[in-house]
Amino acid sequence: MGMGWRLVLSDFWPLWLVGLVAFAIQAGCGIFGAIPYIGGCISLAVGIFLQPPLNAGLFYAVRQRIDGAPAQVGDLFEGFRQRYWQSVVAMLVPLGVGFAAGLLISGIMMAAVAIGGGFSPHANDEDMIVALVVAGVIVVPLIIILSLVMLLFMFSLLAVWDHPESGWAAVKDSVRVVKAHLLSCVGLALLFALVGVAAYIVGVIALCVGVFFTLPFVTVWMSATVVYLYRSWTGRALSQPAAAAAGAGPVPPTSIEPPAGM
Repeated sequence: MGMGWRLVLSDFWPLWLVGLVAFAIQAGCGIFGAIPYIGGCISLAVGIFLQPPLNAGLFYAVRQRIDGAPAQVGDLFEGFRQRYWQSVVAMLVPLGVGFAAGLLISGIMMAAVAIGGGFSPHANDEDMIVALVVAGVIVVPLIIILSLVMLLFMFSLLAVWDHPESGWAAVKDSVRVVKAHLLSCVGLALLFALVGVAAYIVGVIALCVGVFFTLPFVTVWMSATVVYLYRSWTGRALSQPAAAAAGAGPVPPTSIEPPAGM
């Protein structure tokens, strides 16, 4: 995280602009969910066909800057030009897992309400409370397990740049890397959550418009952190020739540069 922080500060405004455009597109896509009747279907289509290549492009833009190339907003759309179907396939697995888990959790909660008599006009409050408590005891561990499973895919959209052959290969690479460093990934996810909440609170305090400054900064910072971690954990040099970073194929493992202290 220290290396990512220093990278963003070293070329702040271009990288912030990259983060701002990515944030604005993501926020704009969220508006489609409010459309009556068809909003859910549109949001699902956006999540499958638009957001994965956009997020892959964000990693590409950060990679380019790490490797010495200038940060450019146009790099955000390289995911559509070079790794479109790979990124879509790479996200189908976590989306499918999340959808299945959501159905399971919703079914458990609805069953608890039905058992507690929630659909009956003569429902007993005590029965309802007991049923919901039992459901909570089941659901909470499921949510924790789901969070750990989803964490396995945290490098998928970054790994598509090293696996042009298929998105599935990128997913397998992400799972392999996270399994080897699971506790570190859990800690990183918790740090990211805390930083994201703090950035949102600060942005809201700054007359709400501050989120357009803090959240893009945090987005690029987190992306740079993920790139540095992935490269170090896969035995790659943290800084590579820009030609190799352009997506020509996997880069042979090299010695890892020692990270400087934050």
